Amino acid sequence: MKELVWAGFDMVSLANNHTGDYGADGMRITKRHVAAAGLVHAGAGEDLAEAREAAFLDTAGARVAIVSVASTFPDHSRAGAARNGVRGRPGLNPLRSTTTYVVPRERLEQLRTLQADLTGRPPVQGDGLTFFGRRFITGPRSEIRTEPNQDDLDGIAAVVRNASRLADYTLVTIHAHEGAQNRSVPAPFLVTFAHAMIDAGADVFAGHGPHVLRGIEMYKGKPILYSLGDFIFQNETVLRLPGENYEPYDLGPSAGVADFNDSRYKKDTAGFPPDREIWEAVVAMPTWQGGRLTQLALHPIWLGFGRPRTERGRPMLADAETGKKILNDLVQRSAPFNTRITVRDGVGYVDIAQPSSQ
Repeated sequence: MKELVWAGFDMVSLANNHTGDYGADGMRITKRHVAAAGLVHAGAGEDLAEAREAAFLDTAGARVAIVSVASTFPDHSRAGAARNGVRGRPGLNPLRSTTTYVVPRERLEQLRTLQADLTGRPPVQGDGLTFFGRRFITGPRSEIRTEPNQDDLDGIAAVVRNASRLADYTLVTIHAHEGAQNRSVPAPFLVTFAHAMIDAGADVFAGHGPHVLRGIEMYKGKPILYSLGDFIFQNETVLRLPGENYEPYDLGPSAGVADFNDSRYKKDTAGFPPDREIWEAVVAMPTWQGGRLTQLALHPIWLGFGRPRTERGRPMLADAETGKKILNDLVQRSAPFNTRITVRDGVGYVDIAQPSSQ
């Protein structure tokens, strides 16, 4: 943690799909070390109210609030609310979502018939069907619709509205793996949620989690960074791993972390190591004057794609060729949001003067 402070970090988000990996005690230990290092943190707590609340950083120039959320998580990691004298469940600040599969009527009827054959029950009638835990409805074309859980959205928005009146700038950050037609496109429910957070008073919305860059949207003059990619990704040089990590690969008790890495990534030929985009990202640097956003600079970084495990995963400024490729990817992925990015001297600059989406 001290290395993060040394590198200039002041605030961190604790809500992500690994928050609950080692149970409530693991979460508490993480929070304790983060606090001891002097980092302001948000997103995890002893119950839902604490996990959801904003944290504040006071500086000489401004007071900054952070609200941390995760939409990708196992259910046991989700914080629960206290009620009727029963203590809440420790965990992270969740944003749940629903997924509905839209199919033509003939496809729905085929699913209805299949369900009846498998269960031995009469077909369920109507315009919708729940099949193997997934909701299907009829529509003119096949598509996947996702929507944020309204209770979660409303609860988080209330926190943001409060925080935005107690701070000069408010950041909402979400850990979200969910994508649309591919991993570089955010799922529709994330777009809905991001807009709602800006409407509630957030000055910046920042996403992370899919391990790749996603586009940037200017909404009502505020930046939405759907994913900046990875900044530090040193997951291969940990000292220990839980026993269950080794079981899927039939690795016996004498196997170590290196054996696990070799099996999981097939000696760097599968998974993260050969996937170039995993190791490319940007650092976003917004500038405000008098409470108004005047510049959003994007500095391309590289995490050592193709380098040995002992070296990769640490952020470095990208060389000219790699930086050009990273910024070009970001330009293309931001275009659907009508966001223009100009590249000058190896740095991207978002055109914040352009008409933003409403």
